[in-house]
Amino acid sequence: MLSKATNPRPRRVCRACVAIWCIGGALGGVGRGYADVQPIVDLLTANGFGTNDDNNSGHSATDFPPGGVVTLDFYVDLTPADLWNAAGIAARLTNPLANIVYWFDPNDQPVLTAPEAAGSPSRHVSFVSLPSSRESAFRFSERGAANLAGGYDPPTAVPQADAMNFNVASFYSGVPDSPRGDGFVGRVTIDVSDLLAAQGLGPDDLFLGAPGERFPAVANIAFAANTSLNPTLQRIDLTLYAIPEPPTLVLVVVGSLMVAPNRRR
Repeated sequence: MLSKATNPRPRRVCRACVAIWCIGGALGGVGRGYADVQPIVDLLTANGFGTNDDNNSGHSATDFPPGGVVTLDFYVDLTPADLWNAAGIAARLTNPLANIVYWFDPNDQPVLTAPEAAGSPSRHVSFVSLPSSRESAFRFSERGAANLAGGYDPPTAVPQADAMNFNVASFYSGVPDSPRGDGFVGRVTIDVSDLLAAQGLGPDDLFLGAPGERFPAVANIAFAANTSLNPTLQRIDLTLYAIPEPPTLVLVVVGSLMVAPNRRR
C-alpha cells in the first residue's frame, strides 16, 4: 500500500544521524580529482540531520520527518564553474514492512515534482527537483521542478513510483537562470514505523552503508549525476540497514566510505 503524506507532529530534535558519500564505482579511491560532481546521500530522521551537516539549531520541527519515517536526501557537489545536467535515483525497498511515501494528485498518481504546489502538507515525500538548498521553498515549488526522463536503473520509458520502488531520472529544465550548481536534487521518504515496531528498533538504529554487509537491509539505493564538464554519470551505491545499537557496528559497515564534507545548507 502506498503511503500518503500527512502533517508531521512537532517533535524534540537532537543530533544523531549519518551522512555518507563516495564517487560511484570507486569505493576504495574516493578523491575530488576524478570527477566534477560528487553524489551525496543524507539520512534524516525525527532526531535530526546527519552528523556532518549543519547545526540542527534554527530549524523547525517540520524540517525533520515525523516519527516512524526516514528521509533520504540526494545532493550534488560540483567543482567551481561546473553546471549540473542530470541525475538518476533508484531506491528499492527490500523489507515488506517498509513503504515509500508520496503525495498524490487528484487522479491518485504519485507527484514526482513540486509537491507543495500539488498541495502536499508535508515536505517529507518522494520527488526530484533542480539543485537547491534543503529547505528552500524553491525546491518544493513549480519553479524548482526538474524535467522527468523516465526511470534510471533499470532504464524505463516512464518513472517507476510505487510502494517498494522509486526509480526516476531527471534533468535540467532549460529555463533561463534556473539553478545548476550545488544542491539537493531528490528526496525519497520511507515509512518504517511497522518495521521498527516489529523489530523493537528506533530511528537511530537505521544507517547507510556499503552494499552487501551482513546486516538486515531496508533498501538498496543508487544515485548518479553528471554535469556539463563531465557527461559521464558518477554513481554511488548504498544500502539502508536496520542495525541495533551500539553504533560502533556502523564502523564495520562504512569503513570504506568517507564522511561527506560540510557544505550542504
